[in-house]
Amino acid sequence: MAARRLCDLADLAHVTVTGVDAVTGESISVELPVVRGSAGAPCLSIGSLQAATGLFTLDPGFTATSSCRSAITYIDGPRGILLHRGYPIGELAAKSSFLEVAYLLLNGYLPATPRRLDLFTEEVVRRMTVHERLKDFVRGFPDGAHPMAVGGRGRNSGT
Repeated sequence: MAARRLCDLADLAHVTVTGVDAVTGESISVELPVVRGSAGAPCLSIGSLQAATGLFTLDPGFTATSSCRSAITYIDGPRGILLHRGYPIGELAAKSSFLEVAYLLLNGYLPATPRRLDLFTEEVVRRMTVHERLKDFVRGFPDGAHPMAVGGRGRNSGT
């Protein structure tokens, strides 16, 4: 029988890490909260670890560390899994259009019917119209102007 691991405990809320001084026997303990994502194994939130212990964590290759908390994406690199809203990313890339994936991002599910996708596409196209004043503003810059400079001027002018 395999030994049980902490992740096997269904209601695990926190893990206590204890450091013991080998010479004096003094110990210091820190509680780390357990965070559960939308899929996969639970995680330890180590955000308070450095402040509480003065120590950092070491994870060569970033193989056992989550970079952020996400309710819509799940990544398991060693197993080659990348899900977005529960759909494998390879399947989305192979079988869905750009606008279908945009619909998924905004609504949490793919359009159920071709008609629903058509309505969404019409709405996107309708909103793609650029106001003539904005076009005139952009035309006022030299052809070789850096896009960041143009964008910054637009922001600063209140356009």
